[in-house]
Amino acid sequence: MELSTVAAAVGMKLYVRVYPGGHRPLDAPQLALLAAFNARIHAHWRRQLEAPMPIPGDLRAVDELIRTDGCSCAVEAYTRLADIGRQLRLSRTKQRDIKADRLIWVVKGSRANRRLLHEAGPLLVEELPVATRVAMRALAAGEDPGADCLVIL
Repeated sequence: MELSTVAAAVGMKLYVRVYPGGHRPLDAPQLALLAAFNARIHAHWRRQLEAPMPIPGDLRAVDELIRTDGCSCAVEAYTRLADIGRQLRLSRTKQRDIKADRLIWVVKGSRANRRLLHEAGPLLVEELPVATRVAMRALAAGEDPGADCLVIL
């Protein structure tokens, strides 16, 4: 009540929304993007959608965790990039906390996403050095891609 009174005093109207805490469930476009990704990787990879953090009370999850002998990859699917730096930080903390060897960003190849990726330039190449073709070749062979990856589909 106090916030609405303060807002009214300065000629404003207060609106508040509440959302469930933690990671939001995957939406249909993200699921379609992950399906396209999974269709191109070797069946040897074990997949877990919405893999939860192994920390009691932590509601976060990676979009998908893929594993093979000797390698685990936290996969984050982005249909629409917004703040690459923030999204990368969040992905990195999830990768760390789920103890994944690799981080794989699967990004929809839209014009807007490609523009943002281009603008991020060297930062992204440094953070996600394995490009789409090299990453997909390794993953399709059931092998560790060797470093963190940016996959544009």
